[in-house]
Amino acid sequence: MGGDVAVTAGRLEARLRAAELRRYCLVELGDRLRGCEFPGQIAAAVSEVLGRALGCLRSGYAVIRGEHAVVESDWSGGKLAPLSGPYEFASLGPVYLSYIRRGEMLVVPDMLSHPATSGSADDWSALGVRALLNVPLLDNGIPVGLLYAHEAHPRDWTDDDISLVKEVADRTWEAMGRARAVEALRRINTTLEGQVRARTLQLDRMWTLSSDIMMVSDFAGNILSVNPAWSILLGWRADELIGSAFYTFLHPDDVSRTRTERHKVERGERIDKLENRYRTKAGNYVWLSWKVVPDGDVVHSVARDVTAEREQAEALRAAEEALRHAQKMEAVGQLTGGIAHDFNNLLQGILGSLSLAQKRIAQGRIDGLAEYTAQAITSAERATALTHRLLAFSRRQPLDPKPVDANALVLAMEPLLRRTLGESIRLAFDLASDLWPTLCDPNQLDSAILNLAINARDAMPRGGTLTIRTANIPCSSGPAPDAPEVEQICVAVTDTGTGMPPDVMAHAFDPFYTTKPIGQGTGLGLSMVYGFMQQSGGEAKIESALNEGTTVSLFLRRHHGKECAEDAGAVEAHVAASRGQGSVLVLEDEFVVRTVIVELLTDLGFQIIEAGDGPSGLQILQSARRIDLLVTDIGLPGLNGRQVAEAARLIRPDLKVLFMTGYADTAIMQDGFLGAGMEMITKPFALEILAKRVRSMIEG
Repeated sequence: MGGDVAVTAGRLEARLRAAELRRYCLVELGDRLRGCEFPGQIAAAVSEVLGRALGCLRSGYAVIRGEHAVVESDWSGGKLAPLSGPYEFASLGPVYLSYIRRGEMLVVPDMLSHPATSGSADDWSALGVRALLNVPLLDNGIPVGLLYAHEAHPRDWTDDDISLVKEVADRTWEAMGRARAVEALRRINTTLEGQVRARTLQLDRMWTLSSDIMMVSDFAGNILSVNPAWSILLGWRADELIGSAFYTFLHPDDVSRTRTERHKVERGERIDKLENRYRTKAGNYVWLSWKVVPDGDVVHSVARDVTAEREQAEALRAAEEALRHAQKMEAVGQLTGGIAHDFNNLLQGILGSLSLAQKRIAQGRIDGLAEYTAQAITSAERATALTHRLLAFSRRQPLDPKPVDANALVLAMEPLLRRTLGESIRLAFDLASDLWPTLCDPNQLDSAILNLAINARDAMPRGGTLTIRTANIPCSSGPAPDAPEVEQICVAVTDTGTGMPPDVMAHAFDPFYTTKPIGQGTGLGLSMVYGFMQQSGGEAKIESALNEGTTVSLFLRRHHGKECAEDAGAVEAHVAASRGQGSVLVLEDEFVVRTVIVELLTDLGFQIIEAGDGPSGLQILQSARRIDLLVTDIGLPGLNGRQVAEAARLIRPDLKVLFMTGYADTAIMQDGFLGAGMEMITKPFALEILAKRVRSMIEG
């Protein structure tokens, strides 16, 4: 029993010595690690302290990189050549490799008998190893390092040995992490310092060598610093600029605008482009384009010389203006070749018919007079239509917008369209049953559709189908992506004709542009349609493909006001049948026109007063004479028709006014030109139309 006590006491004493050795090892390790700054120093310290504490053949630290272990430090007390370089785990056996991959600790008392190493005992023996102890270092569960202890003979690794290696591994990993962080910070600081130095040198070089003007100023505009480009470009030395307000060098016309822009900088905003003129030392001015950025208490500004660019832009504008003038002259040339040709034909028809009528009258014959008169009137009406096309193209024809039901208008045109198209072209309609009303001049819309139908007929020389469609267009489906969101209606005319190639379609709306031979087209049809749509606040769009037909779509705004006006035919018939009563003042400076109007209204039974200029007419209106209606041309000498009407209404507030115009300036189309009790009629007009209009206005 005494022997058992002695054995127990011996074991206890050994455990105490091992615990004391472990404490000493850890204290020494802590002291050594405090003096280490780099991973290599830590690895060397750990290898030596652990090897001495375990009294083993070899100990060390390796970094795991994929399937290899790279030894960073190997200690054997000088007994063995140190291990170095990478070692392939696969060469030490698949079971051993599995331990490494799983990051598990491996304790091998004897290489020959342990399953992890028995298959590769010869390889281990070549390294002088018979027993080993491996403790992995893990980063997020992934093995990144390995602490090892080797023995040249079999060894039963005690729990104290294993516990010590684990403790050393933990402290090693902690120290390695600190060292890596310090090393990374050191690299960052070194790199940052280098970058700052390089950036500073780069900025200094840019400041010195840049051809752009650079300036640092305060928020009041006082110059604090300038780069040498000031002297090169403007001639001013730095000492002549610093301390002065840069406003003193500005062109006087640019000071106010520049101050306004600088207010943005005072609010903390940047200026991406500010162009102004700076005075050079020689006294001339240079255009500069600035970028301005506030930065704390100062303002950084960079500018480049744009004088040449502005001169080039001005030269380009002059060239463009010259080009536009040349295009206008070319258009005038086309006008003389096309419009003049058509007008000569029409005038020939008028003059020839009237000449024959005059000859018959001189002979005392009346046969043929009606025919000659009808021919002259037909030619005059065609001339009137051509004039309206010119006015529509120039967007100067007066409009009489009314609520319009486009479906009813299209259906009313059906007989005219069928006569125009001929028998070889089939006419089809696809009209929306719930079509919204629109606001436009119904006569001009009628003419536009007729023009499109004539173009479609000419594009189908061998026959085909012409289809007129109507549809409602919601806000989201407008014809142009950037157009205001308004509800519209669409009237589309589609043919199955020859179509247009892209180059022809691009110019289809251009004035005087036509693909027809000289004398067969003026090139005003589509331009008239385009002008009418622009005046009406709408838009025209062409879709066409060669040999596949063409669609021209007219987009007009939806009308939310009163419903479409009733057909005035019955009212006009009643007015036409009645005998005129009332007093009418006719103001017209053209003698022939005034004579015709006075003769017509006199025959209708009206009491007529006439005047040839604005002041004379106003004098009559300011008298006590009874005047039920003023019929006046807009373009009168002395006072125009609108001025006369305004002055007359000061003393005759209920005076009704019918304006006549042959050429309507853009002011006529402005809102409010036609007040209550005012209407307008466009020259040339049929005398029957004038009679109906006068009667309807007087009779109310």
